[in-house]
Amino acid sequence: MSESDIKQSKDEQPDASKETLKKSDLKTAGYRLARVSPVFLFIEVAKKSIFPLVVTFLGTSGGLQDRIFIGVAVFFSLFSIIQYWFFHYWLEEDRLVVKSGILFKSLRQVPYERIQNITTERNILHRLLNVTTLQLESASGQKPEALIRVITTEQARYVHRFIADKSSHVDRPEENSSSEQGDQATQQTARQQALFHMPPKQVFRRGLISLKALLPIGILFSFLFQNDALREQVTVFLTQFIGGLHIEMWTWQTWVLYGGLWFVAGVFILLAISVAIAFLQFHEFTLHKKGQRLHIKTGLLTNRQATVPIKRIQLIRIIQSPLHKIFGQVSIKMETAGGVSEDNAMSMHWLAPLIPELEAHDFLKQIQPQMNWSEIEWQAIEPEARKRVFKKGLLLVLVLMVPLAYFYAWWAMMMLMMVPYAWWYAGQYVRKAAFTHNRQVVGSRLGVFFHQQQFVDIHKIQNIKWHQTPFDRRYTMARLTVDTAGSSVMSQPVSLHYVLDERLQPIYQNLTQQVAESRFVW
Repeated sequence: MSESDIKQSKDEQPDASKETLKKSDLKTAGYRLARVSPVFLFIEVAKKSIFPLVVTFLGTSGGLQDRIFIGVAVFFSLFSIIQYWFFHYWLEEDRLVVKSGILFKSLRQVPYERIQNITTERNILHRLLNVTTLQLESASGQKPEALIRVITTEQARYVHRFIADKSSHVDRPEENSSSEQGDQATQQTARQQALFHMPPKQVFRRGLISLKALLPIGILFSFLFQNDALREQVTVFLTQFIGGLHIEMWTWQTWVLYGGLWFVAGVFILLAISVAIAFLQFHEFTLHKKGQRLHIKTGLLTNRQATVPIKRIQLIRIIQSPLHKIFGQVSIKMETAGGVSEDNAMSMHWLAPLIPELEAHDFLKQIQPQMNWSEIEWQAIEPEARKRVFKKGLLLVLVLMVPLAYFYAWWAMMMLMMVPYAWWYAGQYVRKAAFTHNRQVVGSRLGVFFHQQQFVDIHKIQNIKWHQTPFDRRYTMARLTVDTAGSSVMSQPVSLHYVLDERLQPIYQNLTQQVAESRFVW
C-alpha cells in the first residue's frame, strides 16, 4: 500500500508517527471507527434486539404494559449505537490498546504475541462502503480480544499487517485477495491449490442434507399462531378456501392426490430455503494450509476470512446424519482454543462442511500428519449397558404415560408400543458406541441415527476426570471425561462411559501419565 493510502484522516487512517504510543498518549483520541460505523451498529442492534422485540409485539395483545416494556427496551438498544463516539484504539509497539464504554469505561491491552487469529467480515454493505469488520482472537477465553466494527478496508489491512509483523502467530493479509479484485484465472488457481474446496454441487448437497430451514420456518409458524388477529384471518381464509374446493365431494383418490401435492410443495419449499442458506454460508468455501496455519474463506453475500494456527485446534468432530449416510458424506468441525462463542463474534468452526466419507481420514492426515487417522482402533462399550440404556427409555415412556393417561387413557396404552422400540434403540446404541485411546489421541463414538466421532490430541488435554455414579457402581462401571484447554461451556467433552472400571483404570492411569509427560502447546 502506498504512503498516500496510509495518510488519510485521523478518524479512519493510522498515522505512521503514531504507531508507538506512550502511556500518556492514551489521553489522545487514538484511532476511531469509520464514520459509517453507526449504520452497522444499528443493523447489529436491530438483528439482536429491535427485530425480536417487534416480532414479540406483533405476537401479543399489544397492551399498554407491553408497549412500555418494548419502548424502553428499544431505547436502551439504540443507546448502544452511541458507542461509536466512545470507541478508540491504539497500535503500540508491543500491544493493541482498545478503549470503549459509555457509563462503564473499559481499557483493554492485548499483546500482539497473544493474538493468534484475525477474522475479517465483509458483506454487500461493507463492500459498497469500502469497510471491514475485524475480530482479534487469542488462545483463551470465549470472548474475542477485540471486535472492531467497522473500519475502512485500507485501515483493516494496515492493522492486520502491523499485527502480523509484530506477532509470530498471524499471517500477513493477501493483497488483492477479495473476490471483486481477483480475476477468474487467479481464483481458479487458488481453488486448485486449496487443501479443500466446496464446488457449487457440494454446497447444494450440503443444503439438502442440513435442512437448516426447519428452524426459521418453525419460528415463523410459531409467530403466526401466537398473534390472535392474524390467526383469525388465516382461519377465515382457510375456511373459505376449503369451502370453495367442495371437499365433502372428494373421493379417497382426490385426497391422496391433493395431499401428496401439498406434501411435495412443503418439502420443496423446505429444501429450497435450506439450499439458499447453504449458499449464503458456504459459497466458495476454501481451506488452504500455509505452513502451520489454516486459511479459511467462505460466504456469498457476507465474505468471511480467518487464519487458524493448527496447534490451536483442540478437538475434531466428525458428524454423520441419516441424510449424510445416504449421500456418503460427513461433516468435519473443529474446536479451537478459546472457543469463541460470543453472540456478536464471528467464529470459524468448520474444517469441511461436507466431504465424502472415504476421503475424511486422508483430509485430516493432511492437516495433522502426525496423527494416524486411518489406524484408529475402536473398542466397544460393555454389552450390559443395553439394560441401562433400555431402563432410561422405559422410564421416559412411563413419565409420558402418567399425564397422558389422565386425559386420554387409550393414547396412554398406545405408548406401550414404544417399549419394543426402546429395547431396539438400546441395542443399537450399545452396538455403535465405542471409544479409542493410543499414544496420540483419545476419542469417542456415539449416536444411533446421528453419528458423532470426537478426537482430542493428548497434548491438548487439560483436565481428566474419573467418576462413578451409584448406577455405575452397581454394574462395576465407571466414566472418564476429558476436557481440552479453553473449551467452551456449550461443547461436549470426550467421554468414555458404560465401561467396566477394571478396563477403564489402566486407561486412566496411562492417560494421566501421557498428559504429565507431554508438553502442552497453545
